[in-house]
Amino acid sequence: MDGAGGSARDERGLLAKNYALYRAIGCERAYLVESISSESVMGTPVPSSGFRAESSLAPLADAIAAAALAVPGELPEITLKVHGFNMPRATFAREILRDATPPAAYAAESLLPKRGFLIGYRWPSEGIGSGESVGDMLQSIRVSPAIGILLMLLPLHGLLVSGGLEQLARSIAGPLAAWVGGLGHALASAEQGVVAALGQVWPFAPRFLELLFSPFLGITSAALWLGAGVLMVLLRLSTYQRDRYRAVHYGVPDIGEFMRDLERALVVRDVRVRLHVVAHSMGTLLTVNAFRVMSDYFHPPGDASGSGPSYGEMGRNGTFQLGTLILCAPDLPAVMATRDRNNYFQSALRRFTSVHVFCSDRDLILKWLSPIANWASEPRYDMVGRKLGNVVLLKSARAQVSGPDSRSDWTLLPMNRAVVQAYPLYTSDPLGISAPAVIHFHDCTLDPGLGGSYLAMLLASVVVVGAFSAGGALGHVPFIGWIASVLGSWLLLGLLARPLWPLVRDVAWVGGVVGALAEVPSLMMFATFWRGWDPHGGYFTFGRAPRQRVCELLAKPGAFPRRTPDGREIEEEDAAIRYRLVRISV
Repeated sequence: MDGAGGSARDERGLLAKNYALYRAIGCERAYLVESISSESVMGTPVPSSGFRAESSLAPLADAIAAAALAVPGELPEITLKVHGFNMPRATFAREILRDATPPAAYAAESLLPKRGFLIGYRWPSEGIGSGESVGDMLQSIRVSPAIGILLMLLPLHGLLVSGGLEQLARSIAGPLAAWVGGLGHALASAEQGVVAALGQVWPFAPRFLELLFSPFLGITSAALWLGAGVLMVLLRLSTYQRDRYRAVHYGVPDIGEFMRDLERALVVRDVRVRLHVVAHSMGTLLTVNAFRVMSDYFHPPGDASGSGPSYGEMGRNGTFQLGTLILCAPDLPAVMATRDRNNYFQSALRRFTSVHVFCSDRDLILKWLSPIANWASEPRYDMVGRKLGNVVLLKSARAQVSGPDSRSDWTLLPMNRAVVQAYPLYTSDPLGISAPAVIHFHDCTLDPGLGGSYLAMLLASVVVVGAFSAGGALGHVPFIGWIASVLGSWLLLGLLARPLWPLVRDVAWVGGVVGALAEVPSLMMFATFWRGWDPHGGYFTFGRAPRQRVCELLAKPGAFPRRTPDGREIEEEDAAIRYRLVRISV
């Protein structure tokens, strides 16, 4: 983690060249740290609206030191928030401002500690549909002949001159067919003239060109080639794999550089802090990787003296006391939370005081879109669609065990329902002979902020299907009519299944089938985006139970597990948000 800016720092806290620091204008205790090592910029970028750039870490370190002196004997707190996939820079900056200074009606739902600091970490996520993403895609087509020519230009040419595009245009929009057909005829005539002219110079030219372009002249073959090219372009436009690369290879070392610089500045001032982390989606991948790397740095191997910091600390003098780690919709393989995998997630379990996973069975991004992007890269077929973020807590009589097994008294079991069948997260006892750590699962499936309102989804379904039906009927377009009929059928089944799922979710295959159907209406949440519903990011919606629980955990780290009047821990709750405590060997 020496980074590009190692020579640019000293004990005054000068910034490294791979991150920038901003202070919120309306809140002196809110900051934004931005990874810039992947940006081709000179100097500090222009700060986002509502923030001003800082030239060094000294003001932040001084403010933390002042907070420590204000209440002797108590550690000032820092909440570090890490965003997820597809988060534009300006959007995250506004989000940090709202988290620090929420509307008056939600003052209790601030992520800013009462006597501490909120730091948002912005890693270089591109954002779907951003100018940078689209421009990069166009450039990649230009410089990649295998994609731009073999899978795009030549198949498109073949469909144009063979009439395939004209047939497609006729099925979608009749008036467009005449224009496409005229273009195809003009292009075919021009090509015939060119081929005839070349034949006068070289008699074998027509036959050579026919052999060269033969794979792209048939409608079926050209459509297959073009389909492959379009699929690759869509995957690139999704920016998922590119964001994953940026998170791991830019975001991880850059946040490590910032944390090490901050640790240096705090050590000079003889200050320690308590650090809590809230991460979302792909940001959880960055977070657990970063803290594994930082833990390795702050816990050098071969320290025979035993004078290094304990597992719950980072820094030379225990500068960072690691508190609560909250992972919302974690885009992490579910197997990362099992004890038979010695990996980076378990490093995080060992070092934080408590780890909380917020999950939902209605997370369309993790259950539907993530498998498409990850399908070819998953090590095993049975890992597709099984993420920590779509763990669901279910009752299952078949999964009950007996004997010396920590699951013998479980009623709610963490499971993954990728499609219909639910797979248990723990197929064997998670608690072995090693020192145990605790994972707290919070299943937020039933919360309207993540699942949407039934009435709103019903109305949106009627409007959307009606619009498609009217468009198909008025334009006499069979393709649009087909979409309306198929979409309408699935939405109807889903709207019937949705109120039934809470009643049958624990009934093996019945709950799986009804749950799969009930997911379809969740698509209508995107048609009612102004309501603030989000199946993937609704954990941070003001006024909703998931956000309130996140804030409760930050304000009162010992709030979970709840306790009975006689002090006994309540390890599971079958409530609106189902809860299960899992002890796992690390």
